[in-house]
Amino acid sequence: VSVYNPKPNPDPTQACGYCRANMIRTNASCPWCRTEMVWRNLYGFLDGLKGSIGGSAAKGTDHQSLANLLTFWQEYEMTRSRSDLAQFAKDLCTDSSLAAHVKRGLEQQSPWLRDSAGLWLRLYGMQQDGEIELDAEEATRLETTVESCFSIFENNHGGHEDFIAAWYQQACTALLCAMLSGSSTTTLIKLVQRAGGLTVSVFDAHYTNKSSALGEVRSKLNPEYVQAVEEMVWNGAADDPVWNKFFAS
Repeated sequence: VSVYNPKPNPDPTQACGYCRANMIRTNASCPWCRTEMVWRNLYGFLDGLKGSIGGSAAKGTDHQSLANLLTFWQEYEMTRSRSDLAQFAKDLCTDSSLAAHVKRGLEQQSPWLRDSAGLWLRLYGMQQDGEIELDAEEATRLETTVESCFSIFENNHGGHEDFIAAWYQQACTALLCAMLSGSSTTTLIKLVQRAGGLTVSVFDAHYTNKSSALGEVRSKLNPEYVQAVEEMVWNGAADDPVWNKFFAS
């Protein structure tokens, strides 16, 4: 079926707008390079992320919707091939619309970066360990995003114990995703160590005098996730500051 295009595309491997829309709508195979595409997953994920950034999550009233994006990622990573995963990750890092959102978030040091930290840690781990290649600008933006996640949490942790638990659990989830899919964990192990230390220091700085705070964090932070990473990250429970802080006693 021919498609009228008043401005013929000089690149024979680039679809026109009409065809791209149909590829996304039908989750069609790529006619040039890949036997299987993930259009719906990619654009659904991007729409969800950008919708959360622009909606109530960005205003600090629905941080859970941002954290839940990592659940989608986890499901995706457990069910797709390594090559699909790498392409999906690279597409996220190079999407121009998402990059514009991230740039604004960095300029404003927006809390939504903190609340979606697990995703950025996972992508950064892939880039640092050579599983995806980004150009210099994209790599710098991703690194800056990760650094901002840490600094925002340290300076504006969210004002409630729920954020303490969510912060470390996101880091653990990112590492477990990599481990279970057979990806590299080298960079993520270091990031989880850093996230764990910051979890304890932020808690001590803001909640030492609140009697119910320890129980609040314990009720929200899944101990199975904490235990699942402690051998990789801390060489056992004895040296795991998060476990010893919130679960050992």
